[in-house]
Amino acid sequence: MTAQAALRRLAAAALAALVLPSCAPRTPVQKAGEDQEIVRDICWELRDPRFRDVCVFCVDRVITISGRVDTRVDADKVLQTAVSRGRGASIVNRLEIRPR
Repeated sequence: MTAQAALRRLAAAALAALVLPSCAPRTPVQKAGEDQEIVRDICWELRDPRFRDVCVFCVDRVITISGRVDTRVDADKVLQTAVSRGRGASIVNRLEIRPR
């Protein structure tokens, strides 16, 4: 390896060490903001009237879904939406499947 290649590798490592930690939320306010964004994204996808009894909240990247849906298909849709919009957060499912 040449000296120039070694310098490039060192510069890339130093840049990554400086930039990557700044990408993750650090303060409680930033973490709460990320939780709010997750909930907003999920609720936007579930704005259909058949999901009106579904409640979604997120604390410390743990998404809790509760409420009632009419069919198993609707429950699967809610869970799939939480997985796809949850940004890797854990999901607690407390949905009930009961026809109206």
